[in-house]
Amino acid sequence: MESFKFEVKTNVIFGEGKTIELIEIIKSNFFKSVVMIIDKALEKNEYLNNTLQKIKSEGILLDIIYNDVKEEPTYDYLDEFKSKLLKDYDCIIGVGGGSTLDLSKGMATLLKNPGKALNYRGFPELKNKSLPVIAIPTTAGSGSEATYNAVFTEVSEKRKLGINSKFNFPIYSILDPTLTLSCPEKPTVSSGADALVHCIETFVVKTTNPYSKMFAKEAFRLLFNNLPKVMNNLNDLDARGKVLLGSHFAGVAIMNAGSAGISGAMTYPLGGVFKVPHGIAGGIFLTPVIKLNVKKGFKGYQELYDCITGADNSLNAEKKNLEFVKNMEKLSFILKIPTKLFEVGVSRENITFLIDYLFNNLKGAVQNNPVEFTKEDMLKILEEMF
Repeated sequence: MESFKFEVKTNVIFGEGKTIELIEIIKSNFFKSVVMIIDKALEKNEYLNNTLQKIKSEGILLDIIYNDVKEEPTYDYLDEFKSKLLKDYDCIIGVGGGSTLDLSKGMATLLKNPGKALNYRGFPELKNKSLPVIAIPTTAGSGSEATYNAVFTEVSEKRKLGINSKFNFPIYSILDPTLTLSCPEKPTVSSGADALVHCIETFVVKTTNPYSKMFAKEAFRLLFNNLPKVMNNLNDLDARGKVLLGSHFAGVAIMNAGSAGISGAMTYPLGGVFKVPHGIAGGIFLTPVIKLNVKKGFKGYQELYDCITGADNSLNAEKKNLEFVKNMEKLSFILKIPTKLFEVGVSRENITFLIDYLFNNLKGAVQNNPVEFTKEDMLKILEEMF
């Protein structure tokens, strides 16, 4: 076996109603000045507001600021948002989807380090340790509550670069399925697709490792078998909880796998240039890439196929991989993931741009695919998507 590294640095609390444990977390860590950054969509969420009232009744003072950006924040937005945080805080609590959690991690860095946000793009060497972050996801997809990564867009180059520092590992993540009940269908689908990309690609990329594969496999089991239940009933709390946990496991897996795959890589041009929602941008390529890999003889999806409820475990490896493709096509249909690029605003004239972007800017993802992936392969996939 090849050597590898794996790390998880976040205390995880999972369960219905567990957001209330913020009280004990704040008290036990002696946080005196706390700011909570909340997704604007949750401003009137009854469950969250009732929880906040209980926290305040304990004498805990919280500054609350709402984030109204639905896509990945820009570096300019980080600088603008920073101007709203006027106190010397000793903890940031992020409540919302991946963008809000990433924003919270970005603020944790910028409040302790001088200068513009753009100065810290990529993987910066920070002079000062970031503020502690507590992450409470309300969508099940990004896995941001499990990672140190935070995605931000550079407007001038239309590129996603982020602020990625290991100081930004959330010290606590509260996975409360109740908070995901308010997530509408479209963001539920986008988030679910994002998590599927994370776990499936992590399971097969060349840089994966035994720990990442273990988390990715369990993530897939939870996601594949429960996302249809959520689509059938958005108020299915049990299914919501399993999808949330699957998303978290997928985040842990991909962070430690070394590099994303091709579907994950394609979120950069589709999101940065064409403003396609992150999860949809990856989800639209996921099944076509899997199908191509299987056609080229790759047989590494059979363990994931075995995780599907009702799977025929008597099949040989080749047939299991073929059945895996069929099952992914069915799931994509259930999730209403687009199959044609024109549905998300991309035209046939953009084919050359997308190929060049992938092979010039995201070579690591291409090289990480489990089988050889050429420009001709990408061209074939793209032509079939029009």
